[in-house]
Amino acid sequence: MMKKICVIFIVLMLFCKAFVNGQSFPVTGNFAPCKLACNVPGWSSDVWFSDAQKAGGAYPWINPVPSTPSGFTSFMTLYSRANYESAAGATATGLVPGHQYKLRYAVMTAKAETELGISDYAADLSIEFGSITTDNVQIPVKNVWIQREFVFTAMDDELNITFKNKVLQENGAFVNIDLENGAIEDLCPAGSSQVILKQKSIDIVCPSTTADLTKALISSPQSGSIFVQWYTSSNHLPGTLVTNPGAVSFGKYYAFFRDIAYDCYNTDNSTAIVDVSYSCQPTVTPTLTNVCPATTADLWSAFTGSLPPGSHALVWHTSSLFPTANNMVPNPGKVGAGVYYAFFLNTLTNKYSATSSTAKVTVSIAPCPIVACNAGSSQVSLRRSSFTADCPATINLASAINSSAPLGTSYKWFFDAAHTNAVPNPTAVGQGTYYGFIYDAVANCFNTNLSTAKVTVTGAACEMPCSSIGVVQLSDHILSNVCPAQTANLNSLVTNGAQKTIVWFDNLTHSGSPVPDPTKVSIPGTYYAYFYDAVNDCYGSAHDSNVLVNITNCPSGKVSLNLKVFLQGPTTQKNGVATMRNDLQVYPTGPFTFGLLPTQDPYGGGISYPDINGTFNENQIVDWVKVEIRSMQNPSIILESKSLLLRTDGTVLDVDGLAPKFNPQFGGVRIAVKHRNHLGVLGLGLVSFNAGTVNYDFSADLSKAYQVVPKPQMILKNGVWCMIAADANSDYFIDSGDVPSFKNAFKASLNKTYHNTDLNLDGFLDSADVTIFNNNFKAGYYSSITKYLSN
Repeated sequence: MMKKICVIFIVLMLFCKAFVNGQSFPVTGNFAPCKLACNVPGWSSDVWFSDAQKAGGAYPWINPVPSTPSGFTSFMTLYSRANYESAAGATATGLVPGHQYKLRYAVMTAKAETELGISDYAADLSIEFGSITTDNVQIPVKNVWIQREFVFTAMDDELNITFKNKVLQENGAFVNIDLENGAIEDLCPAGSSQVILKQKSIDIVCPSTTADLTKALISSPQSGSIFVQWYTSSNHLPGTLVTNPGAVSFGKYYAFFRDIAYDCYNTDNSTAIVDVSYSCQPTVTPTLTNVCPATTADLWSAFTGSLPPGSHALVWHTSSLFPTANNMVPNPGKVGAGVYYAFFLNTLTNKYSATSSTAKVTVSIAPCPIVACNAGSSQVSLRRSSFTADCPATINLASAINSSAPLGTSYKWFFDAAHTNAVPNPTAVGQGTYYGFIYDAVANCFNTNLSTAKVTVTGAACEMPCSSIGVVQLSDHILSNVCPAQTANLNSLVTNGAQKTIVWFDNLTHSGSPVPDPTKVSIPGTYYAYFYDAVNDCYGSAHDSNVLVNITNCPSGKVSLNLKVFLQGPTTQKNGVATMRNDLQVYPTGPFTFGLLPTQDPYGGGISYPDINGTFNENQIVDWVKVEIRSMQNPSIILESKSLLLRTDGTVLDVDGLAPKFNPQFGGVRIAVKHRNHLGVLGLGLVSFNAGTVNYDFSADLSKAYQVVPKPQMILKNGVWCMIAADANSDYFIDSGDVPSFKNAFKASLNKTYHNTDLNLDGFLDSADVTIFNNNFKAGYYSSITKYLSN
C-alpha cells in the first residue's frame, strides 16, 4: 500500500512540475559587463550588459544605480542614439498555443558619460511579441527600477520577444532591463503535459452497459481548480463534454486537464485516448432441437438476452474462434444438427464484441413421428419410357405416366434415381433421362428412394447452360447503409457479375418475388444472390452468396453552411468596418464592358456564373473560392467540395445567391477554404454536420483556423483575421516556388489581368503586390493543409 502511495505521489509531483517548467526564457543577469558582441546565450548580439558602476563595463553612470529587483549583479542595457536603434531579442520556448502568459520585467533609465558626452534619459521602451502585439512602456521616473507585467496569448510553441530603445538625442540614451528566472508565467495552471493513462481501452462486460473512464487514469490529479475532464472530441469542442465519466457507453474518449478558474486546457489536441468497447457474450439456451413436423431448428429462438445498446446485431457462426464470413451461418432460422456460436456485431464498425464465443448452442434434430405415406411403395407406372424430341422441341413428362397419382399425392420428376436433383419444369423437358416419383407433401415422403420409372428423351441435343451457370461471388457478407443514404446496394458486393443477370431473394430457395431493386434495399435481413438464365428460366446456386443487411436511420435533407472568410490581399476598411474590394468585378475592360472575373470557376469544378461581372449593387463579388468538407478524424479525406463566390463582406454564396448546401455527414467534419493565391485554411472539427444550418466564421479569431504546423494560419488586417496572401502556385507554401511567377509577371508589367500574382486583386501587378509577397515570404508562412494532402 505504501509503495502505491509513493507512486501516486511521484506522478502528482511530476504533474505539478509540468505546470511550472513548461516554458523558458533567458535571464539578463550575472553576466560579465560587455559592450556589443557579448555572445550571451539566448540573446541577440546587439545588446550590452552593465553593472552598478558602468554601462557596458565602459561608461560610468552619472548617478548611483540601484540594485536590480532580481538580485542579479548585472543587467541588460540598450543604448540608442539618433539614426541608431538598439534592440535585444530572445525566443520564449515551450509555449502552449492558446494559453495566456504573463511577462514580468523591470526597466530603468539612467545617464552615463560616453565619448559623445553625457547621455540623456530615455522616455520609453517598446516590446514586440512576434508580429502581432506590442507593449509600449513609458519611463516617467529616472534612476529607479520600474516593475512591469504584460499579458499575451501564445499563437505558437515559440515566440520571438524583442526589446527596442528608440531615441532622437544625438548623445543617445540608455534603457536597462532586468529579467529574472521564470520571467514568463503560464497563466493556465493546467500546464501542457498530456494526461497519463494506465490503460487505453476498457471493455464493457455484460450485463453492465457502461464503463468507468476514471479507471483508465493512473490517478486523478487535482490542484486547486484543475480537474481531469473527458470529451468525445480530440479538441474539446463545445457540446462534446462527458458529463458522467463514471458511466459511458462504447466509443472513443479524450482526457484533458482543465483549469476551471482560468477556463483553459493543457492542450488543444489530446492524445490521451480511451477506446470503450463491448466485451459481451450473448445469453443463449445451451441446447436446441427441431419442432415437428419441421426437420430443422431455429437458432434465433435460442437467444434469451437482449442486444447491447447502439448498432449491434446478433450473428451466428460454426466456429467459436476468430469469426469470419466463411463460417457465418447463412440462414440461422433453419439449421441442421451441429454446434453453433453466437456473437454480437457492431454493424457500424464491423467489430465483434469478442474474438471467441462462449455462447454455444448444440442443435440436435429429433425424428418426427411417422405419418402414413399415401405415396405407397409401388414404382410409377409408365405408359412409355422413351421419346424423341429434337432441340428446341420439348416433351411433357406427364404424357409418359399411365395413371393419375393416388389421392393426396402428386408426381415429381428428378434428373437422378435418388430424387436429389429436381426437374424445374417437367412439362417442357429436352433431351435427357428423367425419373418419376410419387410424393406425399403432408408426410413429406416418396414412394421409393430409388426409382426405376425412367424416361429417356433423345434427339438433337440442346446445350444446358443452367448446369454450369455458377455461383455469385461476394466481397463481404455484411452490408450497411452509409448515411445520408437510407438504403444499401447489394450489387456493390458482387465481384463476378459481369455480363450476367443477378437476382436477389430473401430465401435460399428463390421462391416468391425477387428483391425489386437490389441497389436500394431498405429492409434489414439476410438476402441471397443467384445467377439467372432467362432463356432457360433457371437459377444457379446461392451457396455462400448470402448477405446480412443492417439499415441505420439517417436524418434527411441538406446542410446549409453560413460561411465567412476574408482574404488578406483585397481587405480594406470602409467607414471603420473591414471589407474587401471587388476591383476585379468592376474593372473597366472597354467603353461599356466591365469585369475580369472568369464566368467559369478557376478550380476545375465545372461551375459557371455568366453574370459574375454584372452584379455591382447586390452581390459584390471579390473572387471565386473553393470550399471543401473534410473528415474531422482524417482531414486528408475530402467528402465534398464546391466552387463558390466570395462577397466583399466575407460571406460565401452559391451561384444562386444563397448559402451553399452540402450533403449531411456523420462522424465529424472540418471545413477547408482555398483560394488561387492565398494559403488554404482548415477549420476546427465540427461534430454535428448532419442537418439544419451550420455557422462558421474564420475571420472572428485566429483559433478558428486549425493549426498543426508552427506557423500561424491567418493574419490580422483591419480588425479581421484573413487568409494569408502570396501562394501564387497554390502549393500551400509561400516559398521560392512562388518567386519565378512574380519575377516574370513584374517584368511583364501585367495589367488588366486575372492573374495569381495580383495579390491585392486590383487587376494589375505592381509594387503593392511585391510588398505583400516579400513580407509573407520572409515570415515563411505555410498551410496546415500540407499535413493532410489527399492522394
